[in-house]
Amino acid sequence: MIDWVDEMCKSWGSHESRSRHQISAGVASTLGRIKEEWEGASQQGKSAGGQRFPEVRVGDNLKIHRALREPTPMPYRLFATIYAHYAVVNNARRNIVVLSEHLQEEMTLSDYWRAIDAAHYFLSARLEPPARSSSPTRKRNPFSFSSN
Repeated sequence: MIDWVDEMCKSWGSHESRSRHQISAGVASTLGRIKEEWEGASQQGKSAGGQRFPEVRVGDNLKIHRALREPTPMPYRLFATIYAHYAVVNNARRNIVVLSEHLQEEMTLSDYWRAIDAAHYFLSARLEPPARSSSPTRKRNPFSFSSN
């Protein structure tokens, strides 16, 4: 797991769960709806007709949203796994049962974490890591009597 991608995904997942209002409906129905949207989005080209009303996304939410879909969408299996993990329920054991049924393939706990890891690598290749401080901050030595 890549820490900085994990933090960005947590921000994105929080936004997704608030914007969908599907938590009470459960993981399975939310993933079903997401799959329909995902397949519809992959079939539409950039020049496709119809109106699109973009959601308001800023910061990490926007970066993750774009990295998932452009220029080539993340494989759906990885997307469904990170969506379940970050936007619906952060409970791997519960998610593997629902994902196995949803994806119509058996998913083990190790498969689940490998999918999360693969999704992190997919996203890290499309995102800029956060800037690090150029000069490390020095802690003041409490036993030093100098003013430096």
